[in-house]
Amino acid sequence: MRSMMMIGVLCLALFAPMAPAAAKPENALIEAMLKGPIEARDAACNYVMAHPEAINPIYLSTVALSLWKRGDRAQAAFWFYVFQVRSRAWINADKSAAPLRASLNQQIGAMINPWVASDLEAWYDIAGRALSYEKKIPLYPKQPADLTPEQWQAVVAKARQDNDTQFEEVIGGFRKDPAAFAAKRRENGLPVGPLQEPGAPLPSDWR
Repeated sequence: MRSMMMIGVLCLALFAPMAPAAAKPENALIEAMLKGPIEARDAACNYVMAHPEAINPIYLSTVALSLWKRGDRAQAAFWFYVFQVRSRAWINADKSAAPLRASLNQQIGAMINPWVASDLEAWYDIAGRALSYEKKIPLYPKQPADLTPEQWQAVVAKARQDNDTQFEEVIGGFRKDPAAFAAKRRENGLPVGPLQEPGAPLPSDWR
């Protein structure tokens, strides 16, 4: 009987479904990425990349900032564009969030955009993959309180459509005349050529 009980315990240990990991507090994740030591910052960043619904979309910008600080610039650019498209729906629904988004967009974009645009095709690939990936990851569960679920879905869909259009108009437009784009960058003292120090590549499933 004792041996049968032990077998049962072993079977439970081997085959019983594991309990889901405890969700990380949203404020703690943001604080760690903004002000934490390197280990805490990277741990929080990795957690949010695996669980992008864990923080308000406005603060997905902190993922891009954290990745940039650790030298993974291509991944930082990817998450910066995820932040842009996902947070757009939030400012469309809540205008009070617009100044913060604009500030983050300007500060982080000033680092990322001039760097990633040195390689026009890489820029198109990274931004395009970010827009596609954003459509597949779970939404932040705390939707604006004054909207019904149906209304919120419509706002999200509109933001995605607007970003897709802007992506093709801006980066797609530059690709129509890459020589002129490269000449303008050189005129402004910006590098033209392969991405400099891109860091870790984008995982294959980020698309």
